Amino acid sequence: MRTKIFVLIVVLVVISMSLMGLAIAAQRNEAQPKSTLNFKSTVIPRANAAAEKSDMQTAIENYNAKVAAEEQRKAEEAARAQQAQASGGGSGSGGSGSGGSNEESYASAGGGEEDAWSILAGLIAEYPILEGTSVTFGDAQGYEAIAYYRSGTIVISPSHTYPLSTLIYHEAMHILDWRQDNDIDNDDR
Repeated sequence: MRTKIFVLIVVLVVISMSLMGLAIAAQRNEAQPKSTLNFKSTVIPRANAAAEKSDMQTAIENYNAKVAAEEQRKAEEAARAQQAQASGGGSGSGGSGSGGSNEESYASAGGGEEDAWSILAGLIAEYPILEGTSVTFGDAQGYEAIAYYRSGTIVISPSHTYPLSTLIYHEAMHILDWRQDNDIDNDDR
């Protein structure tokens, strides 16, 4: 009889412990958010990142094609100038090119304002925080380029010698740094 009572008590304890475990598990499941709610929020940014990357690649490809075309045009122009000089018809300008317009100085240094906007568009696609940034050619106060980081304006000297992509990237990073934490120390990435 004692063994029957002992077995009955053990069975009752096991059943009550199992029921308590099920109740605790049910409470935990109710407290946790459903996994389907998080599914969309993790998939959409990845899809947007892929689209942004393709925009950046497109902008880079467009810029590279323009640079290649400009280099070919320069090579053809130089060949014509050499032929003219060899035939005795030198222009006597003392420099390369046929004029001295701003358009030519932009092109000879790696592109014009259209190219600059194309490069900037690629950077904005990669770094959305740069939205609203503008680029223009003008007085860079003796520098190749300057960034007015508070207003988000990049000014490139018409007589710049560095490639546009290098100048715009450098100045855009100042603007990005300012917009991230209101300083331009570049040591907080």
